[in-house]
Amino acid sequence: SQSRYAIEEWFYILFPLVFVLALALFRKMNRIRLLEIVGVLFILVFIGIRTYVYLKGDFHCDANMRESLFTRLDCSIHGVLLSVFSYRHKQAFANYRYILFLIGAAIYALCTVLRIKNPDGYFNNVLLFTFIPLSFSLAIPFFFHLQAKNKFLLRTFTAISLVSFAVYLIHLSPLLELFDRITLKMICFSTLEFA
Repeated sequence: SQSRYAIEEWFYILFPLVFVLALALFRKMNRIRLLEIVGVLFILVFIGIRTYVYLKGDFHCDANMRESLFTRLDCSIHGVLLSVFSYRHKQAFANYRYILFLIGAAIYALCTVLRIKNPDGYFNNVLLFTFIPLSFSLAIPFFFHLQAKNKFLLRTFTAISLVSFAVYLIHLSPLLELFDRITLKMICFSTLEFA
C-alpha cells in the first residue's frame, strides 16, 4: 500500500491536527506538557497499530510495515520530542550530549543484533520502527554541539545541508518530472523544425 506522499508530509498534517484537538480538549493543561503527552501517545498508538497488523496474520513486512504509510506515522515524532526537550532543558541538552549519543548508538547496535538474530520476530517488524528513529534522535544533541575547526569543512557541510534540505522541501521528483516534460517538448519541437 505504497502512498505517493511521504510519511513526513502526512505527519506534518496529522500530528498538528491531533495536538490542536488535544489543546481544545485540555485547555487548562500546560501546552508543552500536553505536547509531550500527545507525542508519547502518538508513539504508543502506532506501536499498537503495527502490533495489530503483525498479529492479524497474512503479514508481509514490506507491504504491511515498511512501505505502509499508516503504520509508520510515528517515525518523525522523536525529533519533535527532542526539540521540546532541548527547549525545556537547554543545559541538559548540552551537558548530556555524549551520554545521549552513546545511548543512541547502543540502541542502534542492539536493534542491529536483534534484527540479524530474528528477522521475522516482533521486534524487527514492530518495535524497530520506533527504536531506530529514537536512536538517531538521541545523537542529535552531540552533532548539534559539534564544533568544526576547519572552516572549509564547516562551510562545505553547511552548504550541502542547506541545498539538500531545500531540495527535500521543494520535492525534487516533481521538478525532475517537469524537467523531463520540458526536455521532451524541446526534442519534439526541434524534431518538427527539421522535418
